[in-house]
Amino acid sequence: MHENIGQGDVFGLGNVGDFSSLYYWSSMQLGNKIAWLQNFYIGFQNYSDKSGHGYVRSIRAF
Repeated sequence: MHENIGQGDVFGLGNVGDFSSLYYWSSMQLGNKIAWLQNFYIGFQNYSDKSGHGYVRSIRAF
């Protein structure tokens, strides 16, 4: 998404996904207290304690 519809899109369309430059939580967990985060502004993934701040975004199945 970072390269297709986010801030880093390679098509020159701009941020059509309207993604924030902050992190979004993933549904992928690493135990009870840790989950993955995605930053669509720079295309970076990391994990963090679930008590941290992050956005959520609902999606539908394709």
